[in-house]
Amino acid sequence: MSDQKSKVFLRGQARTIIASVIQYFREERNQGGPLISVDKVLERVSLACKTPLRTIQRINAEIRKGQMKIDDERTSESEVTDLPSSDERSGGSAEILNVATPENPTGRV
Repeated sequence: MSDQKSKVFLRGQARTIIASVIQYFREERNQGGPLISVDKVLERVSLACKTPLRTIQRINAEIRKGQMKIDDERTSESEVTDLPSSDERSGGSAEILNVATPENPTGRV
């Protein structure tokens, strides 16, 4: 596991999707293996995220066309939020995952 000091703040839909993914992988563990073939990547993503397959296919097409790029490089920046600032007490900084879109080519928030 990572030994990072920075924190990622997620809200709403992101938290719900992550909870769905956790539940999906627990189900796979309890079943002793994949619920569907590992060759069916988009279908597995759809099931894990509890998101319609068509939505997953559209996002995949955007990635392939270069309209959406996932920036694997995470940056440590301070983020202003309306959340209680437990981060200030720990002295850490918020970690922001940058995702580039046509409207925001740099992915910066």
